[in-house]
Amino acid sequence: RLRALCDGVIAPGEREYETLLGQVEHLGRMVGDLHTLSVADAGQLSLHPQRIDLNALVPQVLEPLRPQLHESGMELDLSLPLEEGLADIRADGDRMRQIVSNLVNNALRHAAQGRWLGVRVDAEQDAQGRAWVVLRISDAGPGLPPELRQQPFQRFARAPGKRRREGSGLGLSIVRALTEAQGGTVWLEASERGGTCFALRFPRA
Repeated sequence: RLRALCDGVIAPGEREYETLLGQVEHLGRMVGDLHTLSVADAGQLSLHPQRIDLNALVPQVLEPLRPQLHESGMELDLSLPLEEGLADIRADGDRMRQIVSNLVNNALRHAAQGRWLGVRVDAEQDAQGRAWVVLRISDAGPGLPPELRQQPFQRFARAPGKRRREGSGLGLSIVRALTEAQGGTVWLEASERGGTCFALRFPRA
């Protein structure tokens, strides 16, 4: 389309510029996402771990996303039942913000029709007695299609019928890469409201 503009085949105009800008921004995000994944694959991901209280960090990440949630008609159900100190993990704050943002944006793109987003931080203990902090981000959307359910974190995965501009297909892959790089694990569960729930757990600090 840029070539057509230069050749005079397409007339310049505000709508055309907006279309081209959207495509360039999409390409920029994809390049950034691919860079993050390639660095993670090489074990060279830049991390600055520190003691982080998820009870404090999660609301900070959600606050600037509230207008988007409101615009999409999604009710935010935030639950932080843990007492002070029980939601502490050792992680990189910027990477944790990226994880939460990716999951919320994923819900905005694919589950807005459910009109609900649940975010909860819990404490759990495994069979070996190790203490974990678990973050769950749930929606009431249609859930993942069968072809994506088995490998939800596969790169460039996209639900049938979704256009490229609706996401790069790398967001969930980045969530897994950033989670595992910080000693955590992430998996898929059924949401309490029938949609999708992404659960992440990290060792308690």
